[in-house]
Amino acid sequence: TASIMWGSLAKKAVPQLQRSVKLVTQSIQTSGKSFASQEIIVQDRGLQSKWKKITAGVLFGASAVYLIYQHENLGALADDQATRKKPRLVILGTGWGAATLVKDMDLTNYEVSIVSPRNYFLFTPLLPSTTVGTIEYRSIVENIRGYLRRHGSNAAQYYEASCSSIDHVNKRIHCKDESEVKAAITEFDLEYDILVIAVGAFNNTFGTPGVRENTFFLKDIKDSIAIRKKIMDCFETANLPHVTPEEKRKMLHFVVVGGGPTGVEFAGELKDFIKEDLIYHFPLLCRYAEITLVQSADHILNTYAAAISAYAEKNFQKEEINLVTNARVTDVRDGELTLTLKKTKQEQIMPFGCCIWSTGIAPNTVVKQFCESLPSIQTNKKGVLTDRYMRALGAEGVYAIGDCATVEQKALKEKFTDLFAQADTDGDGSLSEAEFEALVQKVTPEYPQLKEYAYKIGKLFAEADIDKDRKLSLDEFKALLEHADKKMTDLPATAQVASQQGKYLAKCLNDAALGKLPEPFEYKHKGSLAYVGGNTAVAEIGNQILGGFATWYLWRSVYLSQQHSIRCKLSIAFDWTKTIIFGRDTSRF
Repeated sequence: TASIMWGSLAKKAVPQLQRSVKLVTQSIQTSGKSFASQEIIVQDRGLQSKWKKITAGVLFGASAVYLIYQHENLGALADDQATRKKPRLVILGTGWGAATLVKDMDLTNYEVSIVSPRNYFLFTPLLPSTTVGTIEYRSIVENIRGYLRRHGSNAAQYYEASCSSIDHVNKRIHCKDESEVKAAITEFDLEYDILVIAVGAFNNTFGTPGVRENTFFLKDIKDSIAIRKKIMDCFETANLPHVTPEEKRKMLHFVVVGGGPTGVEFAGELKDFIKEDLIYHFPLLCRYAEITLVQSADHILNTYAAAISAYAEKNFQKEEINLVTNARVTDVRDGELTLTLKKTKQEQIMPFGCCIWSTGIAPNTVVKQFCESLPSIQTNKKGVLTDRYMRALGAEGVYAIGDCATVEQKALKEKFTDLFAQADTDGDGSLSEAEFEALVQKVTPEYPQLKEYAYKIGKLFAEADIDKDRKLSLDEFKALLEHADKKMTDLPATAQVASQQGKYLAKCLNDAALGKLPEPFEYKHKGSLAYVGGNTAVAEIGNQILGGFATWYLWRSVYLSQQHSIRCKLSIAFDWTKTIIFGRDTSRF
């Protein structure tokens, strides 16, 4: 700044400097003539004074020229920085993937815009606890602007709107304001250089009639508020003097469809609410209260280890929570549903006062639109198909993370002849153990399903060597690859996966700004936790299977430590303490 200021002053002083230099030159010429004419007398004082003036003029002139040069170059640099724009990064969503991305990346390297109809991050693993008041709603949410404030006031822009379409050819998205307060113009476009799709997913109804009209989902805070209100409404209405016992049983029958972590945890929390709090407010009604969980598979928590499922089912039996497995809901009406038992094909009518639907996820509307714009490439029906760097296939500059993304996994059997030829270095038409090991080490980054083979090459090689000749023929090699492909599964739609993908993409974008090349994404499973009611939880950590009160304490400790702010940590700890001392609030608003 000082150089630019002095340069501007020097520019104004150039004409005066030129006149001064001209006068000094004339003075030198005059002095020369004087020296020639005067042969004897030289006044030392006058000569020294003239040389001082000459030296000062030359130095001042050189300084002025240098400052002018610096000013020109600094001005050009400033103009260049002003005209050179940062890459425009647009992030869709404020869920686990998007929030972790914003939290971990260096926003100063990009011109960042965040678009989402929800202006907060929600800690979804504790959402079932809010339906009965174990934890208050605002204790598990963090405003997205809080993340931006930590990076600086101008780090990014947030727009509360929904993205309705993505134009990947022109790199533009179309957005719409869907809030209650609207301006004259409710739609707008944003251009991007990099787009991150992290919009999550919708609830999957599997086309079952009446689900959206007659059941509750449990994906967001508004769902939790509606469920909490419904629970209390059922009890307050059943408490009226004219209500018959049959009506009371129906009103106080709570049905949960879906035996995954969300459904299981909600059933456990509701049972705690009834036996720990509502029993004191409605002592004559709680005997009518009943909870039934309907699961289409053989067991609940079927994505966990078998021991976890067995423990959860045993605890449900102890807590008197009904389980109906191998059953599929075919129709939902006001106050009742129809389910079909898979084994006997028999249909049953099940009345209810409140039904919670938690059966999986389906693609978001904007995800469907994006995939339909690339029909020959985006062929996955679950979400955006990406490579192992989370880049959406077929669309330059587009990334997808979280529940809306599916990482493409290449099948080994499709390339088994090429892989065999690549491994057969001695050309004898068979693979030795050393050749097989070398191939596994070489291609594992491209085919992650081979990763487990790298740790037990000898054992797996011996199992694949059917004729025991210590060589793998082409057929034996093919069978081994087919076995590896069978273990290839999509990543689960969990907060843990989305969080790791957000953290990975943040590192990729930070490295890209520094010119570094990224490594492919690798999911590292850290374990699974679930609350099953009665101050009991189950956990699967590595090869360890845990369950009981101590695991419940671990469950709470882990989730408390994973909060994104001190405010949330203190709020949740206070809510838990308040619930233990005073119980849950039973007011209905």
